[in-house]
Amino acid sequence: AILGSYYGKEMSVVMQDGRIAVVPCWPGCPVHTAWDLGSSRGGDTMTIWFWQVVPSTRGQGLVRVIDCLSGSAMSIQHYANEIRLRRLKWATETQTDYMTVKGTDYVPHDARVPEMTSSGKDGKAKQRIEVMIECGLKPKIVTEHHVSDGVSACRQLLPRCHFDAANCATGIEALRQYQREWDDEKKVFKDVPLKNWATHWADAFRYLAMAFKEVIVVAEPPRGKLLSVGPQNQVTLDDLWAMNKRERKRI
Repeated sequence: AILGSYYGKEMSVVMQDGRIAVVPCWPGCPVHTAWDLGSSRGGDTMTIWFWQVVPSTRGQGLVRVIDCLSGSAMSIQHYANEIRLRRLKWATETQTDYMTVKGTDYVPHDARVPEMTSSGKDGKAKQRIEVMIECGLKPKIVTEHHVSDGVSACRQLLPRCHFDAANCATGIEALRQYQREWDDEKKVFKDVPLKNWATHWADAFRYLAMAFKEVIVVAEPPRGKLLSVGPQNQVTLDDLWAMNKRERKRI
């Protein structure tokens, strides 16, 4: 256990439940991104989570976190290209149209900060969100919120999350490591996050949790009561009725 960890208990449950495994792209569902933007001078870390919201048998959306990306001193165009290549790969693997895989790119409010590496016809620097649109992304600014509200949203969301073990290894460890700052004088943890390498990952995941509330999930059609027919086969009453109809037609 990591002392002062924000999500230590939740991440332990995620692991115990077997929700850190191979999590491929789900066919027919868009792949969204959630960003923590680096500084406009390019010297800070840019962090991005790739995730889908898919229907579940309980009628609540599940979150499949299928990949993550981080870097520093790179342009928005660079990350836009990385995102496009990943979405093209997932579209090919799932035999899905690219526009179906292309989801929303959720960004914090500082996406309105001028991007000093680009400018318009008037010579003024464009906002980051403008540059993202020009790069073919679909940015949407997450509602401003207090960090404590975002942490609460993450704790509520983690029980619904499945993480790809290989692609998200660094991000998973960051969520484990994300912790409060220690007050050495008072010998207690402060109610503010410790600023270290894990902060960028945790901030991006916080935007993911806040964005999750805006994603509409198409529920799976209801099925009949589940019946067991042997150790390997399971059917519903609806399935048996459909099979009976087919047998009648053959006669």
